[in-house]
Amino acid sequence: AAAPVCPSPFIPFVGGGQRLGGATAEGPPVAKEAPLPVVKEAPLPVTVPTPFASPGGPSRPKKSKTHPEQKGELQPGHREALVCHLDVADPIRSDFLANCPDELPDEFFDITVDDVRKRLAQLKSERQRLTEMPLMTTSLREALKKEKLARYPKVVLRVLFPNRCVLQGFFHPEETVAALKDFVRSHIEDVSVPFYLFLTPPRTLLRDDSETLFQANLFPAAVVHFGSDVRKDHYLRQQLLDSIVTPSFADMLVARSMPRSPVPAPPSFPDTAPVEETSKLAAAESADTKESQAPRIVKSDPGQIPKWLKLPGKK
Repeated sequence: AAAPVCPSPFIPFVGGGQRLGGATAEGPPVAKEAPLPVVKEAPLPVTVPTPFASPGGPSRPKKSKTHPEQKGELQPGHREALVCHLDVADPIRSDFLANCPDELPDEFFDITVDDVRKRLAQLKSERQRLTEMPLMTTSLREALKKEKLARYPKVVLRVLFPNRCVLQGFFHPEETVAALKDFVRSHIEDVSVPFYLFLTPPRTLLRDDSETLFQANLFPAAVVHFGSDVRKDHYLRQQLLDSIVTPSFADMLVARSMPRSPVPAPPSFPDTAPVEETSKLAAAESADTKESQAPRIVKSDPGQIPKWLKLPGKK
């Protein structure tokens, strides 16, 4: 058997010309190098890398700047606030009233047969529309609401004061009643005066400040009345009263700012003659149906007797 081979110890490369596993070459002794000092470093903190993490920690979502119109509010400069007085001399309305008769005759208020027929036809069409209307689901209500909001992005509100001054401003349909009250408070002379807003008729107070203008039935335009327990000659600031405009100018501003939408055609009511003709046709059709449903009696000649009928006394 072969003798086991003992492995030679591993000798690193030290100096030049040394052999591995054997005796060193004769010559001057080689000075050994001094070992390098070992410096212990402090252990570094172990951090678990997170995906898309910044050096300062997890990045926070950036807040996007919301536009006032996207938030559902209009800036104060977009209110286009103005004050008009209902008793101010208006040339446009004066010309219109000059061409109108002063008083209407009493015959104008008499109810005729045509008026009753038109009203009856209107009620019938309204009843038919309500009975044939599909059930309003939540999704359908939301779709109709979005359609109305898209058609009227602005709401024009007029606040009528006791001295017949009108404060006009534009709002977004999703703004609340609190925004309307802040708008009124910012234009009155004494901010500390308590006041309330109401609609009429019937008299309905706007109590819920969190309610939107769309929910408060102030859409797309409405007249809101101003009330207060503190009696004053005027409530608005004097600067606004000095720049009063005519009601026709306020109307033109509303017509310019509000979008133009197609006016729905009024319901067509049948005239007197067509109503009578249709009633006659309906009566004739009902008579025909009754006759068709009634059993018909077929008259035959008494002289002709069928062969299968055998009468007594006859062969």
